Amino acid sequence: MLNDIIRRRDFNAWRNSLAPQYYEEISSPEYLEQLSGLPAMANRGITLKTSEDFFRFVVVPSRANSRLDDIEFIAANRVKAFSISTNRAGEEVRLRLYDLEKINNEWKIIN
Repeated sequence: MLNDIIRRRDFNAWRNSLAPQYYEEISSPEYLEQLSGLPAMANRGITLKTSEDFFRFVVVPSRANSRLDDIEFIAANRVKAFSISTNRAGEEVRLRLYDLEKINNEWKIIN
């Protein structure tokens, strides 16, 4: 479901899937400035100014084609979702896609 939202580039649906504290974090000017300074952004001339920029330039490219392969239960109200691939050395690599927490009976991205 989250990957479908991201593939559709539906910012509002994605925004609704975030925990309030996480949304505040990714919306802060300091966080956006820090990410904008990373080589991957700076080399492409991308400056993040809003949470929607974060969604368009960070989330969509990194998650739109992701596949959910495994879920790790941390607690009754918390899970981590992973994509699993094999690197060039033939080793299994687990990429954390989402940390989710059940808040008010809804699963929300917390990190």
